[in-house]
Amino acid sequence: IARPLDKERARLDHWYNYRSPYKKYKGNRCEHCGFIPQHRAQLAVDHIDGNHRNNYHANLQTLCHNCHHLRTEIQFGRAEQSLWLSTPRYPN
Repeated sequence: IARPLDKERARLDHWYNYRSPYKKYKGNRCEHCGFIPQHRAQLAVDHIDGNHRNNYHANLQTLCHNCHHLRTEIQFGRAEQSLWLSTPRYPN
């Protein structure tokens, strides 16, 4: 029987295995502001619907840490939606 920590570790290993290829697929830039990182740690993969188990490409977006933090603050009601809308949108 697998312990809960073993299951969580397996889930995280699965996530780390496809996160980097996803960022390469999306062009290694922030999809919101267009930031191009100097290091891969400067980008995060965001779950659009907030469900971290929904890892379909249509539910994922690559964001710089600034945009990701702002989006999370808005999602939890700690910042105004207008901040997100006033951020320059990078053309896709």
